[in-house]
Amino acid sequence: MNEFDYLAEAKTNMENEDYSAVISLCDKALKINKNLPDAYSFRGNAKYELEEYDEAIDDFSKAIDKEPNESKHYYDRCWAYHYMDKDDEAILDINKAIELNPQNSYYYYDKGRFEYWLSRYKEAVVAFTKGIELKPTESKYTFRANCYMELGEFDFALSDYNSAIEIEPEYATAYYRRGILYKRTEQLKKSEEDFIKALELNEEDYDAMIELGFIRIQTGKKDAIKYFNRAIKVKPSADNYYWRVKARQKILIREDSIKKLSAGKFVKCNYSEDVIFNKKQASEDVKDLNKAIKLDSDNKTLYQMRADRLITLQNYSKALEDYNFLIKKSPDNHSNYKMRAFCNERTGLYQEALNDCKKSVELNDGCADVIIFGTRGLANFKLGNLEKALTDFNQTLVIEEDVETYYFRGLTNYRLKHYKKAFEDFKRTLELDPDIESKYNEKIPAIMKFTIYLMKNFSQKRKNDTPIGLCQMNIND
Repeated sequence: MNEFDYLAEAKTNMENEDYSAVISLCDKALKINKNLPDAYSFRGNAKYELEEYDEAIDDFSKAIDKEPNESKHYYDRCWAYHYMDKDDEAILDINKAIELNPQNSYYYYDKGRFEYWLSRYKEAVVAFTKGIELKPTESKYTFRANCYMELGEFDFALSDYNSAIEIEPEYATAYYRRGILYKRTEQLKKSEEDFIKALELNEEDYDAMIELGFIRIQTGKKDAIKYFNRAIKVKPSADNYYWRVKARQKILIREDSIKKLSAGKFVKCNYSEDVIFNKKQASEDVKDLNKAIKLDSDNKTLYQMRADRLITLQNYSKALEDYNFLIKKSPDNHSNYKMRAFCNERTGLYQEALNDCKKSVELNDGCADVIIFGTRGLANFKLGNLEKALTDFNQTLVIEEDVETYYFRGLTNYRLKHYKKAFEDFKRTLELDPDIESKYNEKIPAIMKFTIYLMKNFSQKRKNDTPIGLCQMNIND
């Protein structure tokens, strides 16, 4: 066999996707004749398909050396550069390919995609427009519409999505992307219709399932969660488990907001999505996050979400493990030290809690919040640092009324023999939570509890104008 026979066989094997054979045959051809640009091109494409991008670039460069005016070699090399995250080099090559073959509409399409992926939307629009002028296709219109949407040119984007659908009425991607546009412009009914159409055309489009699920949550549909379940069934990825967690949160936020509105209560527009409303939801979330983390074990967001929910479930030791991971990954994040301090205190690691509080404050430019004050106060109380605990409890209650803080400030004041202040703290504690003693080993001193009982009953009898021979007790410091 001569070199051309090897090349002909290499071409056949390329069509059959036997890339190892292609490489072997090209090697044989080049051993006979080193000046064969097609041999370098075939071998480069085979290595590209095997994701050996460095070696593919080397072969495409050799092909360019042999045929510097052949546009396809630059085009091939640009994609190898792209998959090596060298998009600037990729654009240089696609520009050269366009210079050599300015009538190839597909070159403009790929140039537009590179610019789009680099978030250079105006440049991408120019490239897609030229490609459309040469040969209008549904994919070019859809990508240009994506650019217009990112630029906030919603009317132009809608016109392009409509053009794409007109060219190819069964192009699922155009319906999906138009659905995103309608969602952004708050046309929820049209958005829902487009996501449904996208799923009719592509039953395994899990992105459309996710978006449809969120639209149905927003419009109050009861079956929303089934779309997230379906997306996971199609692709059990970390992202899809994450989206199901977010879906549960949005459902609970909506339900909570409706209850508050029905009761005439104020509802914040920017209601936090990090709030966990019940333990059942948190438990389901943890199961999904466990699966997501197994699939994406380096994703800090997943660990953060799981830690939040483990705290809701009062599983502080497991939450502690997640914060250890987060601190290892982000050692300068003050919030992670703060929350690890909280978990350390809850698991009886009081000195470790104080150490983490100190580190958090240092990293936060000397600033502390209610969690730091509360955690530090409890840790100091448990370690017998009563004056320090009292200072932190006082600061906590300046910021936020908290029954646990009243309870432990009362115990602290009592131990410091500040009896009147202890009495006031215990009185407020029992007003906020009459059963609070069942939650802690340390109880309100009997004399204090009895005095509060007498004061309450005396006050009630005075209100009813009932005579009583009791005298109010004076509790002095």
